[in-house]
Amino acid sequence: MLKEEPVLEVQHLCAGYGNRRKYRQVLFDVDFCLNRGEILGLVGESGCGKSTLSKTILGFVPAKSGRVVHHTSRPQMIFQDPFSSLNPGKKVGWILEEPLRMQKEKMSASERKERVEAFAERVGLDRELLARYPRDLSGGQRQRVSIAISLIQGSSLILADEPVSALDVTIQRQIMELMLKLQEELNLSYLFISHDLDVIYQMCDRVMVMEKGRIVESGPAEQIFREPQHPYTKILLESSF
Repeated sequence: MLKEEPVLEVQHLCAGYGNRRKYRQVLFDVDFCLNRGEILGLVGESGCGKSTLSKTILGFVPAKSGRVVHHTSRPQMIFQDPFSSLNPGKKVGWILEEPLRMQKEKMSASERKERVEAFAERVGLDRELLARYPRDLSGGQRQRVSIAISLIQGSSLILADEPVSALDVTIQRQIMELMLKLQEELNLSYLFISHDLDVIYQMCDRVMVMEKGRIVESGPAEQIFREPQHPYTKILLESSF
């Protein structure tokens, strides 16, 4: 039984891009709550506003109105394409250590190294991979690095934006199983964003359906998939299964 303890509240959020003269609104009155230990799915077609929502939650896109309330440490992000988010000129060990160098409470070099090795092991990365560059890793290994980066500072709120869509089916399954394992071990909360309904069904406790920047339906995953109410949700399901 999930505890109804909010870690993230998005309240009547409107956001977009541009300035007063030329403003394009993308999100319209988005309102939801993510609870501790929950995996909340966000599904919709490309361009519907899913990524804009994650960027607004992270503070990269300013809200036009409404607000985002964090009840835990700053959320961290797992990206769709980890290769583009990893510094190509640095080795994996250095990349994993960098967030620890940026923390207010400084850690010694030996403490940082110990934590990096511990989290590499936790996400299934062999220690010898820490001495390699991102280009030397497979797609699945790079995504494991991205997951470790999101966790290494101790955040319990993770935004996962299409985290398995760039991977083949076998590696997708491995990464999904890893994320579920970590969620259980560390009591993580995920906002899991995807256009893949099959992935959403396997991963999520609740699901929100977004169309043109609006949440048009939300509810328990089983309910959404078995008894969809909104016409757009029905179209998505019919086109996916």
